[in-house]
Amino acid sequence: MAPTRASLRRHRPARNTGRTTAPPPCRCCGRGGPRKGLRRVGCRSAGDHATTQADLAVVQHRRLARRDGPLGLGETQFEGGGRRSALIAFAELAGGVLLAIARFGRIRARNWRLPGDPTGIVGGQSMRLQPRMFVTLNRIQHVGRHVLARHEPWRVLVAAPRRAALQRTVVDAPPQPPPRKPQNRCMPASSVPASTHHQTVILGAGMSGLCMAAQLKRAGQHDFVILEKSAGLGGTWWDNRYPGAHVDVPSPLYSFSFAPNPKWTRRFAAAAEIRAYMQGVAARFGVNAHLRLGQTVLDARFDEATGRWRICTAQGSVFEARFFVCSTGPLSVPRWPDIPGIDSFAGKKLHSAAWDGEVDLKGQRVALIGTGSTAAQLLAPLVQRAAAVTLFQRTANWVLPRIDRPYGAVDRALAPLPPYSAAVRAFWYHLLEWGRRGFDDGTLARRAMLRTAETHLRRQVPDESLRRRLRPTYALGCKRIIYANDYYPALQQPNVALVTETIAGIGAGGVVTADGQHHQADVLVCATGFDVQHALSGVTITGRGGKTLADAWADGPEARLGLTVAGFPNLFLMLGPNTATGHTSTLLFIEPGVRWALQAMQQVQQRGARSIDLKPAVMQAFNNALQTRLKGS
Repeated sequence: MAPTRASLRRHRPARNTGRTTAPPPCRCCGRGGPRKGLRRVGCRSAGDHATTQADLAVVQHRRLARRDGPLGLGETQFEGGGRRSALIAFAELAGGVLLAIARFGRIRARNWRLPGDPTGIVGGQSMRLQPRMFVTLNRIQHVGRHVLARHEPWRVLVAAPRRAALQRTVVDAPPQPPPRKPQNRCMPASSVPASTHHQTVILGAGMSGLCMAAQLKRAGQHDFVILEKSAGLGGTWWDNRYPGAHVDVPSPLYSFSFAPNPKWTRRFAAAAEIRAYMQGVAARFGVNAHLRLGQTVLDARFDEATGRWRICTAQGSVFEARFFVCSTGPLSVPRWPDIPGIDSFAGKKLHSAAWDGEVDLKGQRVALIGTGSTAAQLLAPLVQRAAAVTLFQRTANWVLPRIDRPYGAVDRALAPLPPYSAAVRAFWYHLLEWGRRGFDDGTLARRAMLRTAETHLRRQVPDESLRRRLRPTYALGCKRIIYANDYYPALQQPNVALVTETIAGIGAGGVVTADGQHHQADVLVCATGFDVQHALSGVTITGRGGKTLADAWADGPEARLGLTVAGFPNLFLMLGPNTATGHTSTLLFIEPGVRWALQAMQQVQQRGARSIDLKPAVMQAFNNALQTRLKGS
């Protein structure tokens, strides 16, 4: 848009003073300096001042955020600038303060305050007896006096003979190797020694692995390494590079409590921004020196004689450590659909969790399988690039509007202030916890969410026959809710076809449905999520007596508090069974789990013990009680 006469007049020299007012920043790069219209002199593109690939993506995302919907499909962005942006920012501040005051006394009385959350509140309504994953968080407490001192759930192998009455097996503790000096850079696979000794080995460099590493550094424990199979830090955010990828919870909740991010550009951050945030956290706490990239762990075995884990990688490296932290999380193994003939497809096959950015989709016929959150984010970019898109829907999903907006000058000025950031975080935390009550029958939250979903569908889909195909038939909350403003508009584009018939098979030239129709495709895109039941299937983890974790989980994954498994000493799981939920940020579960594991490590070290293990009877009682509470949910 060309500058108006009034806007140009504001930057002319002030009469009789010779002074000029500062012009607004450049629309492309955001920097000041001499101007030519609305752009800085010498600014040719959004990437002129980007120093890294992540910075370039963030700058590009800021440019897209200025449009009326990043995809030009009539998306309602709840955009607000100037006075409106300031009002929204102060409303979030006031809401967070009022909600925190209103619920502080009740939650404190119930002792649901956990470490890792700046508001001091992580429990709340999510602890009701509803779906399977909502019952663990309020059980994660401080270890110290509350758990380890009781000796009930734990078997502590102590090296000192004076503690023989408390142990089942007495083994002399081996001498600990001297601490290694941290490296000055990330070590690729080719630079890793054949065998290295450490105090802790962390598997995975995603959010949970980064949190574990940062907390170890804050605790003064520097003898650890992070083994990551990918070429960079990020975990699932490194792998998920499909077009349109972004987080589906508000950005203030998607940063660590000990490292808030005041640089979010909008309420729902894009994947590039999240990767940039993770890189900033790693640099701030000195984690990069502990990264070992390109290391694919194949086998981890606990040596009962030495009380240490021996971890072997596909690259031939061997790592020995006292503690082994599995932070791969449930979103690490892509799940391909089990459809007959999928291997016979002659075109290009893409998975949302292993996206190949070099594949040119322009002018291609694309078959998209899946209608979850990932598919909802991916559909609109595909519609813009491909000649034709066929979306195969097995089950319709509940779709609610994404209350997104770009952060303006007022937000950027207030975000670095700890009271403001804490209040906004508390506001969104309580709002999402209230939304979790929408899964319960007869609640006000459920009625409000159902009405919002129906209104959203009617406003964006005028065709009644299409609305019937997009209206879910199952109860709200049984599957993850989709928050999207461009999903319904993208489905109504002229080059999109919605197919609800069951897929019978896949041939060389496309997809065949149960009604006999053959849908031709040049590219097959599978947005079918991750294999959460077999997240650690690629690693053979062997504990006491040669028992593997796969054998222990033959009837289904189970772990006390989602963190420890009986028979696997000094092993800690991040985002293990029955932990993360689908209604709020996973970071609210990662941080208490990390603090819990770290305190357990410190207790072992302070007691001079060799290892710490969970008693089988305690884990069985915990799981029986868990399943009893979940009956009928």
